[in-house]
Amino acid sequence: MNTCHFNGCEEKVRPGTQKCAFHRKKGICSVSECRNQVYARGLCVRHGARKPCEFPDCEGFARYGGFCCKHGDKYSMKECAEEGCMNKAHARQKCVRHGGGKKCRHGGCDSHARFSGFCSKHMESAITAESLVSLANKPTIIMPKPSMRDICAALSPQFGHSALKTSPHANKLPSIKLSYEYKPYFVVNA
Repeated sequence: MNTCHFNGCEEKVRPGTQKCAFHRKKGICSVSECRNQVYARGLCVRHGARKPCEFPDCEGFARYGGFCCKHGDKYSMKECAEEGCMNKAHARQKCVRHGGGKKCRHGGCDSHARFSGFCSKHMESAITAESLVSLANKPTIIMPKPSMRDICAALSPQFGHSALKTSPHANKLPSIKLSYEYKPYFVVNA
């Protein structure tokens, strides 16, 4: 029984290959007798797929500007291109103050984007418009809030719709407060 070509893998090989089903799409290092998988440029990490750190006697791999994360500057952002500005550059080699941040998505607005691509001035209208579009695309059942007439009709027949229409005191409904302490909700005369 043949086992997979890669180090530490004891799975059976697939017919006509040197690899198991798990490693079937993994490349084999181009260095002879090496049983590691390819990381980059046909080589495994051990044989040079990753560049070593430029710091003397460091065995780490380069990440930021030729140095590993231990020896390199993790925040190697350039400074703003404006003369005399020491802030970090974001977009277009400039800081946010000098026009380097993202601009508002609203047509004709040059303000800095704060939320979802919109400035604080256009954010509320954009959210409202986006929420309306998302609501239009979803089947939603909207339940209307009960009116005072509906509440009175539920209280007793004397406050039903017909009584309210004919009563001279139709505009003066009894003081009612809804109690949310217990479920189901109930009405208490105040």
